[in-house]
Amino acid sequence: MGNRTSAQAKGKGTIAVKTKSGVKYIRDILLVPHLKENLLSVGQLLEHDYCLVFEDKFCKIFDKKNNNQTIPKVKMESNKNFPITFDYKALKADVVEESWLWHKRFCHLNFQGLKLLKQRNMMVGLPEL
Repeated sequence: MGNRTSAQAKGKGTIAVKTKSGVKYIRDILLVPHLKENLLSVGQLLEHDYCLVFEDKFCKIFDKKNNNQTIPKVKMESNKNFPITFDYKALKADVVEESWLWHKRFCHLNFQGLKLLKQRNMMVGLPEL
């Protein structure tokens, strides 16, 4: 985050955004329940074939897959943020189960092994499983 803190993402999903040229999909949106506002990452948009142009206190987002059609044009606010209000609906959201995440991080170590790591304080940040 901008203030050097972090927030835990609880899931990942896809949103459908209504535009003048039809519906556009933005994948891998993170669900962070503790934030008051949703955040959309510039890097994430670039990875999904969108182009962003910042000039004259505006940000234009173009869809490179669809002849560079403009999705929104957003004016910068006094706090230097670019607030975007999409007419969207969530299509899918998968809740990330933390125990399975740690299982994968440790190359599919069995859950008894993960519990043993926790009991012996051998891993920082490992939650109760």
